[in-house]
Amino acid sequence: MRMLSFAIVIALGFTGPAFAEKSVEKSFDHEGTTYVYQTEAKNNAKVISGRAFPGGKSFRLVVANGMVRGVSGGAPVSFALNDVKPLKGAVKISMR
Repeated sequence: MRMLSFAIVIALGFTGPAFAEKSVEKSFDHEGTTYVYQTEAKNNAKVISGRAFPGGKSFRLVVANGMVRGVSGGAPVSFALNDVKPLKGAVKISMR
């Protein structure tokens, strides 16, 4: 589950502070999995929530203060943004 979380954070490019934006459903593909998600700025944090397909496992990650915390596929996750390394291979991101 931690790799799923890393993939989401890397693909979205979250290496800095949260930023305000209108929540729009987006998706990206990585290693045969499609991640469909929305982001929301909330209380000086960035909240990323969505599902991974196939399977439809849900995730909700909160990015704040240099940390990523949340739940991915029912399992708790927590790691520092400094621990995130670039993904190998192409990641295709699209807007829905």
